[in-house]
Amino acid sequence: MKQISLFILLLIATATQAVYGQTGCSSSACAATTLNISTGFNQSTSTYQTPLAIESNWTFIAAPPSAGITFPAPCWDIAPNGAWASFPNAKWVSPFQSNAYGTNNPAPQPTFDFQRCFCVCQNNNVRIRFDLLVDDGAIIYLDGNQIASAMLGYQFQWNRRLIFDSTFALTAGQHCLTVSLRNTGGVAMGFAVDGFITGANLLSPLCCNTTGSICGTKLNDSDCDGNVSPATDLGLSGWTIVLKDNLGNIIATQVTDNQGNYCFTGLTPGNYSVSEVNQAGWTQTFPSGSGVHNITLTSGSVATALFGNCQPIVIPPCDFKLGMDAKINNCGVNFTADISGLPAGYQVVSTSWTFGDGYSSTELNPTHFYSTTGGYVVCLKVTIFNGKECCTREICRDLKIEKACEGECKIDAEIGFSTDERNCIYNFSSNILYTGLPIGSWFWDFGDGTTGTGSNPSHQYATSGTYKVCLTLFASDRERCCFKTFCTEIKVECRERELKRTINTPTGKADIKTTNKIQSAITITDKNVIILNQNVPNPFAESTVIAYSIPAKFSKAQITFTNTDGKVIKTHDILEKGQGQLTVFANDLSTGVYVYTLVVDGTVIDSKRMVKQ
Repeated sequence: MKQISLFILLLIATATQAVYGQTGCSSSACAATTLNISTGFNQSTSTYQTPLAIESNWTFIAAPPSAGITFPAPCWDIAPNGAWASFPNAKWVSPFQSNAYGTNNPAPQPTFDFQRCFCVCQNNNVRIRFDLLVDDGAIIYLDGNQIASAMLGYQFQWNRRLIFDSTFALTAGQHCLTVSLRNTGGVAMGFAVDGFITGANLLSPLCCNTTGSICGTKLNDSDCDGNVSPATDLGLSGWTIVLKDNLGNIIATQVTDNQGNYCFTGLTPGNYSVSEVNQAGWTQTFPSGSGVHNITLTSGSVATALFGNCQPIVIPPCDFKLGMDAKINNCGVNFTADISGLPAGYQVVSTSWTFGDGYSSTELNPTHFYSTTGGYVVCLKVTIFNGKECCTREICRDLKIEKACEGECKIDAEIGFSTDERNCIYNFSSNILYTGLPIGSWFWDFGDGTTGTGSNPSHQYATSGTYKVCLTLFASDRERCCFKTFCTEIKVECRERELKRTINTPTGKADIKTTNKIQSAITITDKNVIILNQNVPNPFAESTVIAYSIPAKFSKAQITFTNTDGKVIKTHDILEKGQGQLTVFANDLSTGVYVYTLVVDGTVIDSKRMVKQ
């Protein structure tokens, strides 16, 4: 059970009846017999406020120095903690925007003090009745004299709430209820009051206190989008907020506290402007335009004025260091690209190796086998994207191969392929029927002057024609290595007939169009293979094409597009099975790297990156 020590705050605030004759006691329009003292009750509108509104019924008047709060300071109507009960006609109140304040202030440390003042026009008996929920404990005072305490622990639960009902003989003048709050559990802090004051000679709140307040928070708009909220953005301390009258004269300034909060109190009704003093390296994002809040303040009201600023991300020049390493093992060489010094936020767009013997690879760290001894010039080219632009670095080095692979292996294999003749794309496969040694590398000659690596490469032909495609397989163990070449002739025919329809994006920034091209004479080695091809061209400036193949036996397929933050910007359902393609038109798509992913029947098949220049 949570315990709390008594701490008496002597706060006595009285006034003469003459003062109240000037502020409403002589006016029948100001007379009241019932005052709502519930937390979260807005006396100006007679409504209950939503969470993260600045409390207008109670004021926050004192806090331990360790809290880093500068007074005058706002207090907040907050959403209840998950452990707290709730009143139907009251809100939880805290000096913090969060319901998870985790710092304790047991006695003899100072308390967090909240005050609700009211006016009595003539000496009179006044009844004060309320229910109170509190985490963790509180003492309640009337004009500095303790009248109740909630010290039993767990009084944030409904069956342990404090129920108070008592009558006091009060003199004419102003009187104040004070709740002194302690936190001892290190989990949450707040209290809620549902109550009323009744009597024959009370003064309405707007006549008792005709002044108003302007309060708010200075927030770090980290994503620079102009949308700020104390619920999602951190407060910034040490910022100067300026209050001016309707003539532009500076009335007061205040420096934001540890939470970024500030408050101007005791303001007479009228027109005011609130602005900030900007700091070097920051850009104001809220309010937009002039960056000034123009406020008409009414009697007894509390106006909220938030400010948002961000530090724009400075993108360094597109530059990086590139290195390579080569470890020779017999006729095989393990190559490694060294980009360990790549700055944070940079992304590798493409990698290209040329091994000096007519073969190449797009792997980052490939293994290559040489069929003859001799000297070779090996080159590595890497392109990266720094969030704004692409840049490329290339290095070369001499390599001497003293032991070549021994010649033909005992390997039997055949070349398979499926086609997308709409884009002249061939998806090749190496079907190994027999091998005496483990296959270490696959080298392809596509017959059009280009080469590739890997067991299942895709290649796009520039024109129709007949091409001789050759696959060289290298096999090795610790003692020896060998190779064997297989060739086949293919006839490439590219056909174009398009049917387009527009797909709207949720942001309106990317125009993605579906293109289903009808074709004939398509040869597919395995119709059960799901294929997602790399978009062509990549990078792209205006449009790019993504080709895919979805066998008819699958029921649902879709391609999702995400940005570098992992946010999905579009999901496209593939309604027609077989071979198809998407054409992405990026008229308003921001420069950057995007990822598209093929999902078939709930399973992620493949993901690829595309770069908008």
